[in-house]
Amino acid sequence: LQPAGIYWLQVAAVSVFGDVDAREIWPHRMPSWLSAIGVVFVTWWLGALLFGPLTGRFAAALIASCVLLGIEAHIAKIDATLCFAVLLAEASLAKIYLSRDSQERTRRWAALFWIALGVGVLLKGPIPLMIVGGTILALIIIERRTAWLGKLEPIWGAPLMLAIAAPWYIAIGVSTHGDFFRTALGYSLIGKLTQAHQSHGGP
Repeated sequence: LQPAGIYWLQVAAVSVFGDVDAREIWPHRMPSWLSAIGVVFVTWWLGALLFGPLTGRFAAALIASCVLLGIEAHIAKIDATLCFAVLLAEASLAKIYLSRDSQERTRRWAALFWIALGVGVLLKGPIPLMIVGGTILALIIIERRTAWLGKLEPIWGAPLMLAIAAPWYIAIGVSTHGDFFRTALGYSLIGKLTQAHQSHGGP
């Protein structure tokens, strides 16, 4: 049970590159492999941003040769696309965080941060918020300061994220009389966190 984001991307790929009547599988996989390519390049940029160009190149080479990412790039699933959205949000967050003591303008990075989160929520519900929120919480605990969070521009950024994701959630909630949320949160999310679920060996 997933939000609509990945299905919309697959429909768009089929509409542009495939033939609906032919029922071919490869256009459905395009969002996954394009996202996997994006993961490699964002990893390169993020690694270089945090640790220098050489580290960025090594990080990109490692993720590009990762067997799991290669598998996800070749199947019509959500994971590679979700990884790209979350990584883009984390990279934007890193850019903003590194400018915390400067006067550098970061509004475009804040916009990218909230857009990536909005797309991520439309792909996988609260999971991107949990991951990125964990990063922010860790930085606050380690450094014991929060003034830099203003550079995230939450006053207009959070509404931007909601404008991307909320309409579909409102529509699905109304059309299913809340059943979608009861199943997605109560069965799928809580089930994965607390017990073996969907053939996994454990939480």
